Amino acid sequence: HLWDVPIGADASASGLQLLSAMRRDPQGMKWSNLFAASSTSEAPQDAYTEVLRVAREIAAKDIESSWMVEHLNNRKLGKAILMKSIYGAVESTNRRDVELSLREDGLYPDPFSWKEVNKLTKFIDIASHIVFPKAFEALDWIKEVFRAAQKNGNTSFTWNTPNEDSINLKENIVIFTDIRTTHLGKVRLGIKQGDEPDYLRMRNAICPSFVHSYDAAVLKSSFKQWKQPLAVIHDCINVLPNDMESALDRVRKGFTHVCSGDPLAALADDLGVSNEQVKRLPQGKADLEEVLE
Repeated sequence: HLWDVPIGADASASGLQLLSAMRRDPQGMKWSNLFAASSTSEAPQDAYTEVLRVAREIAAKDIESSWMVEHLNNRKLGKAILMKSIYGAVESTNRRDVELSLREDGLYPDPFSWKEVNKLTKFIDIASHIVFPKAFEALDWIKEVFRAAQKNGNTSFTWNTPNEDSINLKENIVIFTDIRTTHLGKVRLGIKQGDEPDYLRMRNAICPSFVHSYDAAVLKSSFKQWKQPLAVIHDCINVLPNDMESALDRVRKGFTHVCSGDPLAALADDLGVSNEQVKRLPQGKADLEEVLE
């Protein structure tokens, strides 16, 4: 009659869910499973396999790359790029993850050479933008807001979450010292942060920091005054089996609360960037309340 082993639920595409919902993008919300299925027997949407389907269409249009189509079926290839890109992964990271995935399947370095891996990575990246256009547009827009805030003289960047938490992004240039060792030669060590803002690192951090702050806001909003056992990490929860239905109901309500209004416009307002400096992104026609279903 007692079961003390928790079970988990993981929103593996939470960044896509958050940005798609903030934009009220029906396409992005569909592929990240924010809408109810038409029936209980319908399988969940799979964003990663949809990206691969689009990537296969792109590859098939090019005679030189059409042979890649048969190798664009492994779900982890789509996940390698889509899951990290939304958190600001750079091209080199995407390429490395695609190469690792191909190595695991014995497809690198033959038939995929270094050059072909680059092309395959590009195909999957283009497909990701096609499946989730509004989410990736939001990432570019956030960086534009950052640049405007920097021009306004900001040396740190602070925004508020719907739970009234204040998030402060501040990174100063690290001061290094060189130490000459007997066996390792010259070793460079960071000894402290200086007084000059490191705008490059903060620009690279603004998108993942904003999305992760809303991941945390969803959990905080969902499990306020929750009395049952709970373990969380990032966007994954673990609860006892008898509590899962109640926990998921709370997550739906917490997510809807956090994404209500216009969080992206609120970010620009918090950073002191006017609509004249950076025009606010329009929201689509999707109904956020459908998430509750």
